[in-house]
Amino acid sequence: MLSAGLRPLFRKVDCLQIPVPNLEAGLGFYRDGLGHELLRRTATAAGL
Repeated sequence: MLSAGLRPLFRKVDCLQIPVPNLEAGLGFYRDGLGHELLRRTATAAGL
């Protein structure tokens, strides 16, 4: 809990990078397993 008069340092998170050794396996977990929506994809990265 915050003390009176103090504001939080962050109010939201826009981007978080999580390195994975295998992009396809990572997508399988985060997209297929956890239900995150695939927003963009390149050969080396994906945005969920």
